[in-house]
Amino acid sequence: MATPESVLKTVFGFDKFKAQIQEDAIKVIAERDRDVFISMPTGSGKSLCYQLPALLRSGVTVVFSPLIALISDQLSHLNHLKIAASSLHSKLTTNERQSLLQDLQNANTVPNTKLLYITPEQAETATCRSVLDSLHQRQLLNYVAVDEAHCVSQWGHDFRPKYLNLGALRQRYDDVPWIALTATATGKVIGDILRLLKLKPPVVEFKHPCYRPNLFYDVQFKDTIANAEKHVAEFMKEIFTKKGGSGIVYCRTRERCESFAADISGYGIQCAAYHAGLSNKVRDKVYNDWMVGKVHVIVATISFGMGVDKSDVRCVVHWDLPKTLTGYYQESGRAGRDGNRSYCRIYYCREERRVGEYFTKQSILNKKMSKDFSPHAEKAMKVEFEEIVSFCETYFGGTLDSCGGNCDFCTDPVGCEKRKFAFDQIGYSTSWTCKSEDDATELYGGGRRGPDWYAINIHLLTTEYNK
Repeated sequence: MATPESVLKTVFGFDKFKAQIQEDAIKVIAERDRDVFISMPTGSGKSLCYQLPALLRSGVTVVFSPLIALISDQLSHLNHLKIAASSLHSKLTTNERQSLLQDLQNANTVPNTKLLYITPEQAETATCRSVLDSLHQRQLLNYVAVDEAHCVSQWGHDFRPKYLNLGALRQRYDDVPWIALTATATGKVIGDILRLLKLKPPVVEFKHPCYRPNLFYDVQFKDTIANAEKHVAEFMKEIFTKKGGSGIVYCRTRERCESFAADISGYGIQCAAYHAGLSNKVRDKVYNDWMVGKVHVIVATISFGMGVDKSDVRCVVHWDLPKTLTGYYQESGRAGRDGNRSYCRIYYCREERRVGEYFTKQSILNKKMSKDFSPHAEKAMKVEFEEIVSFCETYFGGTLDSCGGNCDFCTDPVGCEKRKFAFDQIGYSTSWTCKSEDDATELYGGGRRGPDWYAINIHLLTTEYNK
């Protein structure tokens, strides 16, 4: 029988595991006697934790994943490694669908498919249920893995209502071990994952510290910079000159992606816009050019990045305010996957708060039209937006350990104070606040404008995750 070590070498091409936590998780999963929860940062090798055990025995591992684009990236990687992986989705041709179903449901043979990727929406179809039932009855359903498991929680930054229905499948296939994986989960979200997916206690939990010492975080205030677009271009030029690599700029809208890409191209940055409004042909060309280094910077909406396997991203810039703090952690975490020094920066302005509040309100109104909406979801959306504003504007007081020179406050407190002082001279108004009767925490200890002291500390990103 193959061992985890032999499969790691012969199939995946690695001489050793990426980290001890990865090896430990894989070996526990391979025993098939307990449900497992895994929280590991982006780029730390989460996917291998279910992909490798899937190859240790005959049968199929089913993987629930939220996006067809993410599934496509995984399939491309696995098929390149000559691993039989497929996806059951609506975009298959008739012949592709028939061939896959024949492989999975033939009662006289063991399926060739080792990993079957499915969206939660597809899981509710009669065809999918028939496939899963057939595999289970023939004792060929090895594992069920739930990727991006934070999507099950209304406190998660990317809540997907259909994820809630996966808990019923956990009960339907009671004897099959489940694996829930995420890169971003607070204590509240972890509790929701375990409860709503109905994982069987005692669940074995593997949680890697979220702190990544190779990432440097800072905030720049657009209101105090004469030419902020030029400022971004010069920032990136300096990084690329010293360290090489590539970059990502996140913008809120497709139009902003196009205009910003044009702006910084004018300052000598090789960049291109990437968003859903482009044709597949253009999108693929931009992506491939960026992957091979023909384009240094990709300017994209936040939907870009899930499943992207590029190790030399040296900077991630948010030109517009991220939607949530947890989302920012995940998006900024696409930098420095090779472990080398990389930079994460937000360009913030007062207007961003007003615009962000507007979009948050619109999202709340849209969700209120859905039967899946709850007051908890509304509160979560408001709280998460206020958290990212506070990250940009305030310092929570108290004593924080040094982050080892990985943020602007620790490396240049005087400069931070000066920038914050200049920023504080610019007034703003707000139309709502997240404070409610049961909110014990004042996000703005120094009043509506925040305290007079400013700090961006990496611990504000990681404290909540490490509780």
